[in-house]
Amino acid sequence: DLERGVSTHNEDEARLNRRMCEVAERIIVVTDSSKFNRSSLHKIIDTQRIDMIIVDEGIPADSLEGLRKAGVEVILVGE
Repeated sequence: DLERGVSTHNEDEARLNRRMCEVAERIIVVTDSSKFNRSSLHKIIDTQRIDMIIVDEGIPADSLEGLRKAGVEVILVGE
């Protein structure tokens, strides 16, 4: 979910990932297109804080456009 950012259903995972983001020089997210336009209970990070996302070519066009408008570098990979 571009408005909510990166999230997970697991509270411990969210806490650990938030801590890693706090100390990271760059934030790179690797995910698959099925995760877009969904959100989970525990937020990890805002979309605008992501430096790069690596995702398959099945990403919805509106999500791809939104990421790029937010200044996120998007790397598309074939399936």
